[in-house]
Amino acid sequence: MPGMHGGIAGAVVQESNDYKYPPTPRTPAEDTPAARFKRLPKDDVLFLERLFSEFDVDESGGLGREQTGALIRRLNDGVAPTDEELDDVMREAAGDDGIVFVDELADVLKSWHRKVEAKRVAREGKKPQKSDGAVGSCAIS
Repeated sequence: MPGMHGGIAGAVVQESNDYKYPPTPRTPAEDTPAARFKRLPKDDVLFLERLFSEFDVDESGGLGREQTGALIRRLNDGVAPTDEELDDVMREAAGDDGIVFVDELADVLKSWHRKVEAKRVAREGKKPQKSDGAVGSCAIS
């Protein structure tokens, strides 16, 4: 959905049972970021891996708060997340260590998309839009 709050253009996460609401019940072992990442379509995995490596400038294998904020800013047409938004995304998706690993990146994008959509709904007073699940269109709700 280019243009949504500056659009999260290029954010890719193919909708699957993992990203639909309500989510399909899974066992705890099936509901980890790594397990969800493995179930993504190959094109999405490749996109997320390339995106991740672009922002993992220190090649540490993880994105800290600043790197994650830069990634979101890029996908949001240059509009940076607020400190509060970034804190929320990191808390929801990065886990207890505060580091985003490649298998958590889809969760980061999903969390960010929910925040953008909630702002749009509040601003416009409209119902949330359903995602069509298309690759390349921020289909992560």
